[in-house]
Amino acid sequence: MRKTHLIAYVVAFLLFVHSAWSDPVAIDLQRCVRTAVARNQAILSAASDVKAGEARITEANAPQLPNVHLFYNYDRALNPLGEPIVAAFGTFQSAPFYLSTYKDGVTFSQLLFDGQKTSALVKQQKSLTEAARSDYRLTSQTIAYSAISAFYQLAISREMVKVSQQNLNDAEDHLKLAQARYKAGIAPRSDVVFARVPVATAQLNLTQAEETAKASEASLDRVMAYDVTTPIIIQKVTDLSYPVTEEKAFQIALATRDEIKRAERDVDAAKAQLQSARGGYWPVLSAVADYGYVGYGPSGLPGNLGYDVGFQATYPIFQGNLQSGQVAEAKALLNKNITALDAAKQDVFLDVRQSFVAFQSAEESVREAQAEQDSALENLHAMEGEYKAGLVPILNLTDSQASYIQAETHSLAARLNDQTAVARLMLSMGLNLEESINHE
Repeated sequence: MRKTHLIAYVVAFLLFVHSAWSDPVAIDLQRCVRTAVARNQAILSAASDVKAGEARITEANAPQLPNVHLFYNYDRALNPLGEPIVAAFGTFQSAPFYLSTYKDGVTFSQLLFDGQKTSALVKQQKSLTEAARSDYRLTSQTIAYSAISAFYQLAISREMVKVSQQNLNDAEDHLKLAQARYKAGIAPRSDVVFARVPVATAQLNLTQAEETAKASEASLDRVMAYDVTTPIIIQKVTDLSYPVTEEKAFQIALATRDEIKRAERDVDAAKAQLQSARGGYWPVLSAVADYGYVGYGPSGLPGNLGYDVGFQATYPIFQGNLQSGQVAEAKALLNKNITALDAAKQDVFLDVRQSFVAFQSAEESVREAQAEQDSALENLHAMEGEYKAGLVPILNLTDSQASYIQAETHSLAARLNDQTAVARLMLSMGLNLEESINHE
């Protein structure tokens, strides 16, 4: 018994270890986006909405197709004294008794005309399904953008770890240099004290950079629908670029943005709903037929086998103002969706404008950050030489080192901002991000 429990504990432990430490996943930008679009739960949910819409089209179209049913009816009624019994075999009178009637067969009906109410409902469901497809594409694009952002966030945060590690190494080298100069009697002890401060700061910055990288890795795991403990290996980092003018960006967005397409489909659906509501004022005409057997009880009474063919028409005279209320509701919904379409176009234009401005600003920031980094590196090298020659105090060197690490941090942040700005601009134009990066 104890052996069985021990085996169970060992198996449970191994399962826990396996779930906690998943196999690493190697990705580049293209695979990252492709995986996120294929696996993310939000996209799978949006795909289910499209399938549900397609099913509702089938449901809405059902009344326009023939309806065939099998039926069976059974009635039992008391026939009082002197009440004539009317049956297929004739009419007669008898003493009071219970008469049972059995009916079974097949019935058929076909809608011929209903004021286009049903066909309008089919149009409405088709438009709503197209709207769901637009939502699906929107969700795909949003997830693709999130994957791109998370990919670059992880790549840059890992670069920041390398920068922090190099900064720590440089600070330790400066400390060793200060100690050596102090031992040689050519530098005061205060240089050693001052040199230890950057080492402690660099150690703290390295720890923070490592924690940021771990958090970024978990975020990218989540976007790609992997377990958040899955290690990620970045095979290569490619820079995004999409040269475009603002006017061209507006034109592309107007033609491709799914927010506009969805709003247009909502208008179409509202128009179809209004048409369907107005169809309720018209009569409904159907062809009907049935074929079956009618039997009677008690036993011994003859039955008959036959069919009926004809037409059935209904015309609404008064339904408590139901139809007028439905028409008024449909008109209000149509006006609302027309207004929403106009708002969607304005929102898209604003989004493109803001994204384009951010894109231009990000490109300029990259150039400025690179110039700052080059200048800081040149100054650091100069201070290192001058300190070794005893021309400047240790504070000049540590200040130069701090300025350089700050400039390098700014450069990495500018690169991250630039890449996300490019992706954001592409998203604002309604481009397919997955296809776009595959052509990079």
